[in-house]
Amino acid sequence: MAWNKGTLPAAPFPTTEYTHTRKSTEDSRIAAAVSSKLEAGNFRGAIRIVCSSDIPAQASQDTLEALQAKHPPAAHDRQVPVDPGDNPRFEARQVSKEDIIRALRTFPLVSSGGPDGITPQHLRDLLVGARDNSLHQALVDFVNLTLTGAFNAEVNSIFFGGD
Repeated sequence: MAWNKGTLPAAPFPTTEYTHTRKSTEDSRIAAAVSSKLEAGNFRGAIRIVCSSDIPAQASQDTLEALQAKHPPAAHDRQVPVDPGDNPRFEARQVSKEDIIRALRTFPLVSSGGPDGITPQHLRDLLVGARDNSLHQALVDFVNLTLTGAFNAEVNSIFFGGD
């Protein structure tokens, strides 16, 4: 064993400035991602990152064509959605407290949070430890309000990512 005798084997790749800088940048990104997963208690995700040999696809015409083949455009003859607010027979779906709990349980324990950092696990913990029903009722009311489409287009674009 070379390490035991005080000698080291030759480097497996050239150690030019460019390769060294690129490799250290890549390593620091991986280290940051692993550190983030570990801080969140997601050990499985950290191990997955360390063991992965995946790399981002190169920006090229071939990549674009492959993505377009997997995600074709919408059919030209599709029907335009009808505004349910103009339909007197439309009644938005409403959820119950049980629906909220059931939905929160469907998220994996290691689900990440949104921009505010609140994860589904945070909500579950808050609901279990609550002394009253106010948070639970606020969540039900918020989801039901969202389902009725009561928010304006600007808020809807934040929720649903559309225009």
